[in-house]
Amino acid sequence: MKGISSNFIEVIELTELTSDHIPVLLMFSFNVIHKQRKMLLTNKKTDWDIFKANLDETLTLSVRLRTPIEIDSTVEQLTNNIVKAAKVATPIIPTEMKNVTFKSYVCGLFATDNTDYSLWKATRHMKRPRVQVPPIRKEDGTWARSEQEKAEIYARHLERVFLPNAIDSELDIVQCPQLSTTRKKIKNFTPLEVAKVIDDSLNPKKAPGYDEISPKILKELPKKAIIHLTHIYNAILRMEYIPEQWKRAQVIMLLKPGKPPEDVTSYRPISLLPSLSKLLEKLLLKRLKPIIEEKHLIPDHQFGFRNKHSTIDQVYRVTNVISKALEEKDYCCGVFLHVAHAFDKVWHKGFLIKLREQLPNTWCALLESYLTDRHFRVIHEEAVTEWKNILPGVPQGSVLGPIFYLLYTADIPNNDNNDTVTIAMFVDDTAILSTNVGKLRLMTIPILLNQTLIPQKDSAIYLGMHLDSRLNWKHHVRQKKIQIKEKMRKLYWLVGPHSELTIENKRLLYVAIIKPIWTYGIQLWGCASKSNIDIIQRCQNIALRTITAAYRFERNDAIHRDMMLPTIAEEIQKFARKHERRLEDHINPMAIQLLDNSKDIRCLKRLKPYNLV
Repeated sequence: MKGISSNFIEVIELTELTSDHIPVLLMFSFNVIHKQRKMLLTNKKTDWDIFKANLDETLTLSVRLRTPIEIDSTVEQLTNNIVKAAKVATPIIPTEMKNVTFKSYVCGLFATDNTDYSLWKATRHMKRPRVQVPPIRKEDGTWARSEQEKAEIYARHLERVFLPNAIDSELDIVQCPQLSTTRKKIKNFTPLEVAKVIDDSLNPKKAPGYDEISPKILKELPKKAIIHLTHIYNAILRMEYIPEQWKRAQVIMLLKPGKPPEDVTSYRPISLLPSLSKLLEKLLLKRLKPIIEEKHLIPDHQFGFRNKHSTIDQVYRVTNVISKALEEKDYCCGVFLHVAHAFDKVWHKGFLIKLREQLPNTWCALLESYLTDRHFRVIHEEAVTEWKNILPGVPQGSVLGPIFYLLYTADIPNNDNNDTVTIAMFVDDTAILSTNVGKLRLMTIPILLNQTLIPQKDSAIYLGMHLDSRLNWKHHVRQKKIQIKEKMRKLYWLVGPHSELTIENKRLLYVAIIKPIWTYGIQLWGCASKSNIDIIQRCQNIALRTITAAYRFERNDAIHRDMMLPTIAEEIQKFARKHERRLEDHINPMAIQLLDNSKDIRCLKRLKPYNLV
C-alpha cells in the first residue's frame, strides 16, 4: 500500500477457500507489528575479545574421552559453550531506517573490501523482484501453502530419495570380511595442524549447520579451545567413532533454473553441515590423500575432484577422439551418461566392501561410523521439520563425500588397452566413445539401459560444451550468444547508459559475469570458423557499446583500447597458450597425451587446439 510503512502491515495466505487464485488477508495495525527475525549467532558488532575470554572460562581440558558416549557428551558441551560465548559477545543491532534513495545506493556500489563488496551483492540476485516459493502440489493433488506444509513436503520427498536402490539380482551379496586384529593407527592431529587448517582452508562466509557455529567463529577460537578440539579429534581417531551431532545435515531447497516451481522434484537440496564436522573432514582428507595417491586408487580417466584437473581437459580428450575419427573418415559413436542422485544412492554395504580392499582397517572402521546413522531435517523460511534418516549415499556438502564417490566408482570397467574405445569420466558425468574402423556405413543398434532405450541424437552436451556431429562448434557458439544476451538483459539496470555506476565498475561486471560465459572452453571452440567467432565478437561489441554509451561513429577497436579489453581472437590465443602450458606440466598421462600430434592425419581444412597457439 502506498504511503503506509510495511511495519504496520501483515499479509497472510488463506487456505480455507477453494479457488484458482491464492486468497490473502491484508491486516492494518495502528501499532508496529513485531515480526520475528532470524537472529544470527554473530554479527559485525561481535566483540571477539569477550568471546574468547568467556570461552576460556567455561572450557575444561581435563575431560575423559574413552567411550563413544563420553565423546558425544564432550562435543555437546563444547558446542553449547561456543554458542553461549558467541551470544554473550554479540549485541542486538536495531533495524536501520532505509532513508537512502535507489540512485545513491547504486552510486555507492563498489567491489572493494571497504564496502563489503556491495557491487557483487547487488548482482547476486539479478532476477528482480525476488521470486517467492509458490504452493507445492502434494501427491493427492492438493496444495501445500504454509511454510510448515512446504517443509514437510520437501522432507517426505527427500526421504524417498535417501532410500537405497532396489537390487533385483539373483547374485548373492558378498558379506563384508571381518576386520583383522592388526590395526595401523591413524596419526594423531596436533593443535598447530588444526589451527593451520582453520586459518588456511575454512571460508568465513560459508553458512553454518544446525548448530549455528560458522567458520568465522572457528577462526576466532582461542588457543585453549583449539587444544580441547584437538583432544576430541584424536579421541575420534582412537575410538574410530564419529559423534552423532556431527552426522546431522540441515537442508534448504533451491529451485532449479527453468523447472516448474509447483513440482517438489524441481528443487535442489543444499545440505548445511556443522563446521566442526567439516573441519574434521579436512584434517582426515590430509591423511587420506597420500594413501589414495600411493595406491593409485582413482583411475586416470576420472578427472573430477582431482587436483590440477579441469572439465576442459576431459572435454579435450573427447573432442580429440571425435576429431581424429573425422579426419580418418571413421565412424564414431558416443554414449553420454549422467547419474541421477549420484551421491545420494551410494550403496553403503558395497562401498565398505571396496574400502576394505583399498584402505587400512582403521580407516574402514572410522569411515563406516562416518557413513552410517546420518540424519537430516529441512528448513524453509521459519519452518523446521523433524529429523529424518539417511540410509544410503555419501554426505552432500561434505569434504569427504566427493572423494568417496570417486572411490566407489573407481572399479568401472575400462578399456585402456583398446584404442577403439575411450572412457572419460568427470565425477558422475561419463562419456563412452567407440570408433568403427573400415566400416562403409554406420549401423546403430538400439541400446537399452535398465530397460530404457537410449535416444539417438546428432548432438550432445558434455560438461557444458555442445558437441555436434561435425564438431564445427556452430551450435555451441549460438547457445553462448543466447546466454550472453539473457545475462546482459538482467544486468542492464547496472551496466546500461542510465546506471549511476562508474565505467570502471561496469567493466568489472562485464569481465566477472559476462566474459566467463564465452571464455569457458575457448581453448576448444576457438577452432571454429571465423564466421562463428565473429558472432561472439559482435556480442562483445554490443556489450561494450552499452557500457560506454558510445556514439554510432565510434569504432569498435577504439572502444576496446579505451576499455583495455582484448578481442575474441586475441583471447583465443591467450587461453590456448595457457592451456598448452598446463598440459605440459600435467600429472595425468592421459592429459599429457593430448600434446602428441605426431600421428595426426590432416584431411580436413580445420584448426586443431594446438594450432591456436
